[in-house]
Amino acid sequence: MQPSLFETFFGQRPEHRSMDLSLQRIDAALSTLKPKIRGEVIHIAGTNGKGSTALFIANILQAEGFSVALFTSPHIISIYERLQYNSGFISPEEFDELFSNCKDIIIENKLTYFESLFALFMLYSSRKDPDFLVLETGLGGRFDATNTNYIKKKYPVITQISLDHGEILGENIYGILSEKLAVIKDNSPVFAGLCKDFIMNKINSIPAEVISPSQADILHALQYAPPPFNSNLALAQTTVKYICKRDIAYKSYPLPPCRQERFGRIILDGAHNAAGILTLKKRFPKIGGALISSTKERNIKRFIHILSSCTRNIIATSIPDNQRSIDGIGLGGIRFIEEPIDALNELDKRSVGDILVTGSLYLCSFIRKLLLDR
Repeated sequence: MQPSLFETFFGQRPEHRSMDLSLQRIDAALSTLKPKIRGEVIHIAGTNGKGSTALFIANILQAEGFSVALFTSPHIISIYERLQYNSGFISPEEFDELFSNCKDIIIENKLTYFESLFALFMLYSSRKDPDFLVLETGLGGRFDATNTNYIKKKYPVITQISLDHGEILGENIYGILSEKLAVIKDNSPVFAGLCKDFIMNKINSIPAEVISPSQADILHALQYAPPPFNSNLALAQTTVKYICKRDIAYKSYPLPPCRQERFGRIILDGAHNAAGILTLKKRFPKIGGALISSTKERNIKRFIHILSSCTRNIIATSIPDNQRSIDGIGLGGIRFIEEPIDALNELDKRSVGDILVTGSLYLCSFIRKLLLDR
């Protein structure tokens, strides 16, 4: 597939390390673009479970007869999946048209890649005029583009909280929690997934009504989604049930790509922090092998240590076309094979049983495309 005009434009604008965390750029851009927001806004923040919770909420609302615009990240299949309306991706033609119309404003306000995508989404949803806008934060919460002051009224949803993006958000769990909870602003109620007690105590201390799924809800959801996604489904059901003021029957809905997605004996799961890897360990306590990668700022040694109780057959690899990818230095006795396809083939030869690919959604996306092309 030919890259979009957006991807071509940003392909020569590296920005990650020079990011200035601020809402000023996106606020200014949206004030100029003036997208209309007539639908209800549901805003999802957290460390793990944002993507599946967002998709569950969107699917439940659609099943109840509402129209839904969904903003999600990162993309697995193509950049177009980040801007969705009623489960359909924005077309390449409309995406290019929106970008062309906004390019000058993007440049003028020095919007980042993510901020620009969100600005395009806001214009896209303004055209579609959905009943609901479901927004998934990208990084943190306080300074995430989705937390723009252009949106005043919303329903905040907080998923599981754990350490992640320590190089940007810090390594203090209370500091990270504060960043996530900053999306709430003056809105009430707040919907929260069940977290560790000390985190729930902090969430329950905020000056807003906090609504969480019950343990019975979470247990019931196991009939329709595997762990940990049953908790996210229960949170989504609880949220939609309250907002729509109606009883909603549980159903099975598809998970996002690369979330326990199986291709034969290969399982793709983009868990990319210790909490996510620990959950995978519980879900797959014994496997034939694991292919893993991450960006350099993450503690891949800890990931490997956690998975070592599931299998001794672990190979590390690089994330293609990612300057932040690990390079195999300092991995101790873990074998490193640069090319993911070579690493996967080697695991295929020496493994009996399932092979887990994890540590990075970008690695999983790359492997997924390879598997689909076979």
